[in-house]
Amino acid sequence: MKKDYTSRLRRAIMGLMILTLLFSMTLPTYAQVQRVPTAGIAINGKVVDGINPITINGKYYVPFIHLSKILGYNNIKFDQRTARTK
Repeated sequence: MKKDYTSRLRRAIMGLMILTLLFSMTLPTYAQVQRVPTAGIAINGKVVDGINPITINGKYYVPFIHLSKILGYNNIKFDQRTARTK
């Protein structure tokens, strides 16, 4: 009897989690993000791939993980100490 109860409880929890995910994916976001045309990445004068940067409030942002994979880096991190702020 206890096994049947835990099985039903587990199914109910999983069902609620799936419903929550489905409904949360339909909520709109209000960020002012604008796509920029694809930028080519050239290595030794040859275009090897492209990235899709975005602008948020007039600042450009590039996808660092995709960029690091293009350049052959396995690990890339943001270091706050080296960041320039205005």
